[in-house]
Order: sequence, then structure tokens, then C-alpha cells
Amino acid sequence: MSPTRGCGATFSAANLAVSLSRVATCRTLLIDFNLRAPGVGAAFGLRSNVDAQSYFTGALPMASYLVRYCGNLALGLAEQPVAAPAELIHDPRTGEALSALQKRLRPDVTLYDLPPVLEYDDASAFLRFVDGVLLVADATTTIGSQIVECERAIADQSKLLGVVLNRSRERGGATRGCKRA
Repeated sequence: MSPTRGCGATFSAANLAVSLSRVATCRTLLIDFNLRAPGVGAAFGLRSNVDAQSYFTGALPMASYLVRYCGNLALGLAEQPVAAPAELIHDPRTGEALSALQKRLRPDVTLYDLPPVLEYDDASAFLRFVDGVLLVADATTTIGSQIVECERAIADQSKLLGVVLNRSRERGGATRGCKRA
């Protein structure tokens, strides 16, 4: 997750998922849970006609929801925004659907691309489902107080695993770290 939109959380989640899936023994699952502005499908150059809300409410079978991207990587895509994402997160059927994914697929790692934590309450409501959070900040726009505010929001419900700093610049303008494709 990120403090605000545009920090690169989807880009980071997609790259992390692909990297983990290249480990022969690491079955990886990436779920697009930014239900207001889904972007995982676009990050992989994929389109899905599947309505993620239909899967989470039990109207769509798991096999119709998931896309196998490569050997060890499965994707749960959301093509269209959901009208009431916070309500969907609180719906007990969503928790049951997420549990069913874990039970059936038995992934070694599950990553969720979440909406910006400081812009919507969706991400905070979802934290009960995760073991930890990787916060993605943008060195050109994120300020320290936003990271502190995110740390507080996360600490109440989950564990902060670390902060990824995107778009960091060294003196002289050289780019360090990840570059956008």
C-alpha cells in the first residue's frame, strides 16, 4: 500500500510478485484489492472481463476469477472499480472468499495491491486480513508526516514490514533504485 495515489504501489507489487514467482518453490498470488482504481491487470498488460466483486460475494467461481500468469504466479484481477469497496471488504463473504483462495491454492506468498491508506478507509479495513504491510512511498511527493500517519494506521491492525522509497534521486539527478518502465 501507499500513503497516497501515484507512489508506485501497484508497480512494486507486480514486480515483487514476478520476482518471488521465479523462485521455483514459491507459489505466489497477487490480488488486485485496490477496488476503487484497479491496476494490476494493466501492469501485466492483461484485461479481464471478470467482476472481482462477483467472486468476493460468491457469485463467481474461483477458476473464473484467477489468471495464471506464469508457472508460479496467479493473479486475481479487478477490471472495473467497485461501487462500495469498504462495504465489500466488511462483507463476511469476502473473508470467506479470501480464505478459500488460501485453502485451495496454498500459495507460499500472497500479495494484495491496496488503495492509498490516507485517501480511503478501504486499506485500513483490509489490514485484518494480512500479516504485514510493505509501504510504498514516492520520494518526490510523500512527506515524513504521511509515513508516520501510515505507521500509526498500520500498527493498530498489522505489522509494518518496511518502506520502499520510489523515485529517489541522488545529487546530480541520477536515479537510484527502480525505474518505471
